[in-house]
Amino acid sequence: MSRVLLALLLAAFSCHVLARTDAKPGQAGMKPLEQQRLETRTRLQALSAVGSPGQFVCRKLRVGISEHDWIRGYVVSATEEKLRVRITDAGQFPHQFDGADLAQGTVIEGNIENWVPCIQN
Repeated sequence: MSRVLLALLLAAFSCHVLARTDAKPGQAGMKPLEQQRLETRTRLQALSAVGSPGQFVCRKLRVGISEHDWIRGYVVSATEEKLRVRITDAGQFPHQFDGADLAQGTVIEGNIENWVPCIQN
């Protein structure tokens, strides 16, 4: 986990070099520096919020066209991109994740950005 935080901290402090030097301000394809800083800060906050083992996390899943459901679980492990979560609440509707049915106790791996910290009931 410390390797992940170190990488994100380095990215946060080096945001000024992320702007394309060959693009002119206002030109298509060039992100404003403030937008890059905001994205980096948001990613760092999300990682620090859900990236530690034992953290209780939630994920919103789509059901049909307009319905949504939440699944909940505890973080088992985290890397820079992925989160492994042991499901404690598989939601109100049946869900499949990577071809397997979700149930209490199932461990799933997914993109860290899809998970948010949640409050225990």
